[in-house]
Amino acid sequence: MGATITCARKVGAILADDGQVYYALFEQTYERNCYPNTPSWECVGFGTGRTAVEQIFRIGSAVCGGMLRGRSRQLTPLGYIGSWMSELKRPYMLKDISINLRVVDEEFVSYGEISEKCMPSLKDRLRSKGHDLVADYLDTGEYRIDRLSAEADVLALIVNGGMAWRYISPHDLTEEPAFGFGWNPPKTKQAPAYSLPGVYRIEGAENIVVQGADGLLDIGDWQYSLEAGFVSGYGVLESSCPGHWRNAMTDLKTHFEHMPYLPGSAVIRIDREKITRGFSHCADELIGYLGSKSGTLDRIPISERHNLGYVRGGVVIEVQDRPDRCACHGQVQASLI
Repeated sequence: MGATITCARKVGAILADDGQVYYALFEQTYERNCYPNTPSWECVGFGTGRTAVEQIFRIGSAVCGGMLRGRSRQLTPLGYIGSWMSELKRPYMLKDISINLRVVDEEFVSYGEISEKCMPSLKDRLRSKGHDLVADYLDTGEYRIDRLSAEADVLALIVNGGMAWRYISPHDLTEEPAFGFGWNPPKTKQAPAYSLPGVYRIEGAENIVVQGADGLLDIGDWQYSLEAGFVSGYGVLESSCPGHWRNAMTDLKTHFEHMPYLPGSAVIRIDREKITRGFSHCADELIGYLGSKSGTLDRIPISERHNLGYVRGGVVIEVQDRPDRCACHGQVQASLI
């Protein structure tokens, strides 16, 4: 299976003219199925400290499904994100570079280029922050940032958290420590509130039973996908309510380790009209085992329960005395599933 192998991480920092510190995230990686396996550095994010934290958690979500790995082992969100957060506390100085920006009518762009397809949303972001002049210049096809420290906020809006490799090179990172510029906010007294994804496993199936917004139980994604969604979303909480992410990642791990199996007495209801993507035959097989469009889970052989994932849009589950959703409570309210 193809995967990105991560080897090392570094962070660059630059003090903008407005007094705000901006960070550039650099990661050394290679693709496992591309030979020779030669690691290379790339800038994977640029923005304020809060933006950098959110990007770190978005990148870290790829660890959950194994698409991002270490050289010799599977990574964990706790360990991988921890390595980034350590680097964010002790950055190196970023050069005060100039950048020539060009708008091109191509989907795949190279250094300094902006795809025409991205222009509408980009101009909206720029104008919303008072950079009408920059948006007007980009309408002509080009714009020059003379000093990054003078227009770091402009580049941050263009990058929008990721794809910073288009504008910042690994050669722009120095080996000079950026003393006093590290991201190390005080830990908030109150932890944020979040809901942990999933209520039950299904024996014989990869999908996890989740609780929908309507309170009903539905067939959800595979475990790694739910984990990834939680990790990616938690970055927003950590950026606004810092210092509690380690507990949240530990809670997530424990939550899935102790998640109960859906009991055989659970009632499975199947609505064929809501089945999409050509999986009606899977619904028919399940209905055959249930004896009707509604029946208990124990009527479905374990070897056939994987079909529940294919018809999940038309499945509703009823369980007597089901456990409450696992949640941790604090001042910041958010749902991450």
